[in-house]
Amino acid sequence: MKAKLRNLKHCWIVLKKELTDGLRDRAAITGLALQTITSPVIWAVIMLIAASRMTQSDLVLPVAGGDYAPALVDWLGTQIGVKTVPAPTDPAGAVRDGTHNVVLVIPAEFAERMAGGLVAPVEILTDESRGASRRAGERVRGLIERYAAELGSLRLMARGVAPDIASPLRVDAKDVSPPRGNQGGLSIFVPLLLLWTALFGGVGIAVDSTLGERERASLEPLLLNPVSRTAVIAGKWLAAASLACAGVLVAGVTMLIVLRSMPWHEYGLQLSSSDQDLLAVTFSMLPVALFWCALVTLVSTVSRSQQQAQIRFGLLFMTVVLTTMASFLFSLDKVLWLEAVPIIGQLTLTTDVLGGGQPAVYRYIVTAAGSVVLALALVAVTARLLRRESIVFRT
Repeated sequence: MKAKLRNLKHCWIVLKKELTDGLRDRAAITGLALQTITSPVIWAVIMLIAASRMTQSDLVLPVAGGDYAPALVDWLGTQIGVKTVPAPTDPAGAVRDGTHNVVLVIPAEFAERMAGGLVAPVEILTDESRGASRRAGERVRGLIERYAAELGSLRLMARGVAPDIASPLRVDAKDVSPPRGNQGGLSIFVPLLLLWTALFGGVGIAVDSTLGERERASLEPLLLNPVSRTAVIAGKWLAAASLACAGVLVAGVTMLIVLRSMPWHEYGLQLSSSDQDLLAVTFSMLPVALFWCALVTLVSTVSRSQQQAQIRFGLLFMTVVLTTMASFLFSLDKVLWLEAVPIIGQLTLTTDVLGGGQPAVYRYIVTAAGSVVLALALVAVTARLLRRESIVFRT
């Protein structure tokens, strides 16, 4: 019992020492704080810009050759949000230099072919290298196709044929997703931001307190003290994890404030996730910080140099990227044992929460327990490796 209490005391001493050293690096702490606070704001601004571009605004449509199709031009002018104007002398040049996003060109044979019941061509000039021009072109194409469908129906009725004969099928699309299933990417970007913070929040302390101390030759004197290897590694791990968890909490609160401050309804987005859901997602991501800091501590301990550690970290980050992609592309929440796998379990759980689902309590427990148990195992392995002279002395 006394030995356990002594180990806890030593672990606490190492924890305070590493946190004190880490917080002294003001540049690193300032950078981490700025990243944690500004990331949610930047994400929200990007989402608002994307939503504003997706919202249909008034379309000014220059028409060349409008005298050849007055009925078409009049019909276009009656559509909501569309204003027809005469086209410039050089329609292609006006689109190319960005003066206009789209120009509708009606050739001289349009009226003759329409009168003869033939297909009448029109040209839609766009610059596909510009997103605004491409979207305007797609909108004009939809208008022309709608006009053509209405005109075709009139032609059939004039010949005594029911228009439904030309359209034997009717498709009615019905959205059966939960009420919060589509919230402008909220169920994807919020977990990703919190995951990013959990992964990088404590990496600096984890690397510096292991690989950094060994390169500065300060790790050997520490291990010469009558302190268990487990207490030393546990203290270093908890210091890194504490900073990472603090970053996740700050990012979660900042995200909550940002989401409640932005005028989403003005852009057709309805963010109906409650504050409790967002906080649940934040706390669900904390075990990732514990697991990742333990993994970084292990990799830093077994690496012989900074270069070797960076290569291994690159492989780990690539694994995280692939895991994240798999979590969003496949229905991994249907595989029960994956709930206990770090990162995958958190991403599937948080996506379900923000998507309007109500996960069972056991999912929270299994997801958290899987990451914590694996983190403790990694800490135990790292402590065992520190008993080897080849690890401590880089031989």
